[in-house]
Amino acid sequence: MPRCKNSATALASSFTNELNSAVDRLFPSKVIRIHNSDKPWMTPALKKLIYQRQKAFHSGNLDLWRHYRLKVRNDIGVKKRAYYTNKVQHLKSSDSRKWWDCVNQMSGKKRSATNNIKIVKNDTTLSGKDLAQSLNTYFLKRE
Repeated sequence: MPRCKNSATALASSFTNELNSAVDRLFPSKVIRIHNSDKPWMTPALKKLIYQRQKAFHSGNLDLWRHYRLKVRNDIGVKKRAYYTNKVQHLKSSDSRKWWDCVNQMSGKKRSATNNIKIVKNDTTLSGKDLAQSLNTYFLKRE
């Protein structure tokens, strides 16, 4: 009986090895580089076109380089427009806070974590709730 168990284990192991070998052969792994500095519209297909353009440039084939230069420019324009159109369509259905956060993010502005407004009044530094209360009192007196 133990001999049968070892035989089944050996057959299962052999089958698994053959299957893994076939998968590796038929579906080879491919390395895709994604950089933090990539724009959101950068795709693997666009990167491939840029690579081909650079390859044509370095080989000295100016006609092929011009072809790829035009193709890269056009594709970047198409991808950018599609990205921003999609972004705007998504933002139309969201609240104004998310809308402005996205506008600031797309324009490169950083959101400040805190307001550091301080006012010195009678040798006392006011900030936060004390500052708000002082401003309220000031404007209420003016009425």
